[in-house]
Amino acid sequence: MKKISKPQFERLQKINTRLVPTAELMRLCECSEKNLKNDLRYLPDTYNAKIHFDRKLKGYHYLDKFDLDVNVALSEREYKNQGFG
Repeated sequence: MKKISKPQFERLQKINTRLVPTAELMRLCECSEKNLKNDLRYLPDTYNAKIHFDRKLKGYHYLDKFDLDVNVALSEREYKNQGFG
């Protein structure tokens, strides 16, 4: 499985819990529209997540049930802060 950074992982977790209008996702993830769109492309490309944009709701949703299973690359300090070291 492809490794990702902690900030991207945190955004993907937020996106995964609630696919909603773009503006709300940007606020929730505290990121730019460019980062959000990159993450939304990353999910189908890497995890085969079927994401659909609903023009009426101006937001995204999954077409099928999806479970986000990722590996996160932590620095030694982050690892110790999680209580592992």
